[in-house]
Amino acid sequence: MAIKKLPSTGDRPQHTPTPTGLPQGQTAGGSGDSAGFPWAGRSFDHHGTAFANDDGQTPAEYAGARERFIARVAGYTDAVAAADPTLVAQALTRLAEAERKLLAEFAKIRVLIPLVAEGGDFGVTDSGKIVEKTQELSIVTVAAPDGRTAMPVFTSTETMRAWDGTARPIPVPVPQAVIAAAQEETPLIVIDPASSATRVGVRAPRFEEIASGKVLLPGWADNQFAKTVQEFATSADKRVRFATLMPLDPRLDLTNVEAELVLGIAPGHSREAVQSIAANISAAWESNTVLSKRIDSVRLKFVPAGN
Repeated sequence: MAIKKLPSTGDRPQHTPTPTGLPQGQTAGGSGDSAGFPWAGRSFDHHGTAFANDDGQTPAEYAGARERFIARVAGYTDAVAAADPTLVAQALTRLAEAERKLLAEFAKIRVLIPLVAEGGDFGVTDSGKIVEKTQELSIVTVAAPDGRTAMPVFTSTETMRAWDGTARPIPVPVPQAVIAAAQEETPLIVIDPASSATRVGVRAPRFEEIASGKVLLPGWADNQFAKTVQEFATSADKRVRFATLMPLDPRLDLTNVEAELVLGIAPGHSREAVQSIAANISAAWESNTVLSKRIDSVRLKFVPAGN
């Protein structure tokens, strides 16, 4: 996953973003943040009683849920490779529940929002040297693989330091962070983006669930929503016999669209007819707020359907 800071976050134009989101020549790590406060022994008692006992570590409940989720992703991948429909169906059920539990645990914790130093006002000394008089701190956004904006958040000072050793951590409850992302119309949140082992992406349709603490199964695993999708597709184009959703980003690393919309059509359609069906379904999906509220993005796949 290519993570990079967007120019609007305060990167100077001459800096080429690196895969981790740091300006070229800047190295992750270091003994302190941008304000010079050491990372060692970091706590957040200066943020009030809500974080007074926070040691800056990843909450154990979330870490455990993430580990179990990754194991379910591996199980699903193995089932797909085995091409066994029964195993795939069982693995999908386990994966969906593991995703729900992961995001439910995420909803309960605090995260660290990174603030990075940005150049402020400049002045000139008596000798004619240009100096920086002030510095400002700005909230960081990054670019996801599809080019959309994402808000990075971190579960520990360690994962933030691995990403940018100069960023200053600001602890906030997760519901507050997702509400802020929604208000800023940021469609994605990426958790602990520095490492593929810890990285988890959260898409906008999940924001309201997380903010309320009522996390549902993913849309592709919701039986009631499956009926809605079926009714939608067969109504949008009468040539569609059935429709179902499958996950395309099971690891939640934002490297693919969220789901595949599998459409069953009768064999023998011309290429032009298939393109016509695809256009009808795509246009109808984009204008359907019920569907977009549950599924962030889809890719169409056509399969033959019997009579």
